[in-house]
Amino acid sequence: MDLATQTQAGDAQVEQKEGQQQENGAEDTESEEDLVPPTNCCMSGCPTCVWLEYVDKLAKHYSNPKLGREKVHKDVENIEDGNIKAVVIMEMKFRGLW
Repeated sequence: MDLATQTQAGDAQVEQKEGQQQENGAEDTESEEDLVPPTNCCMSGCPTCVWLEYVDKLAKHYSNPKLGREKVHKDVENIEDGNIKAVVIMEMKFRGLW
């Protein structure tokens, strides 16, 4: 089997797997346990802040149209720090998920 044939076969397998995941509703989303707000922020404005990683996880999880926006609102409302909550809401609005 030449390289082009192998590549086409590999692409077909990937497409088939993606189709099966969509049919089964198995999206590549974060689990509920991974959506717990972080508690280890140093509050120094790091460019790789744990809160930005949290927003990325929320965005990935809630990009699934089967999940309602009420759930993301509830999860964000559980954030105790008002400033952090405002940043998370702004990021979610920016991504069109609020």
